[in-house]
Amino acid sequence: MTKTNEKALSAFVGHIGDIAEKLAAIQAHIDDHMNTSPDQINWGHTGSAAKVSEDLDNIMMFLGLKEETEA
Repeated sequence: MTKTNEKALSAFVGHIGDIAEKLAAIQAHIDDHMNTSPDQINWGHTGSAAKVSEDLDNIMMFLGLKEETEA
């Protein structure tokens, strides 16, 4: 393996670790219903959840895990 490849691999593995940590934090936040209780939910919370879902769809499309669909 060349030095360039070793550096790229090291950076890649570091980014994968960062992604895993971020996904775990997101999962914990979602498991906690985005830090809200049923009595607190309003349309702002609903819009926030929809935006997160949309952003995750975009990430999945970028990764080739989901095809773009027309709305």
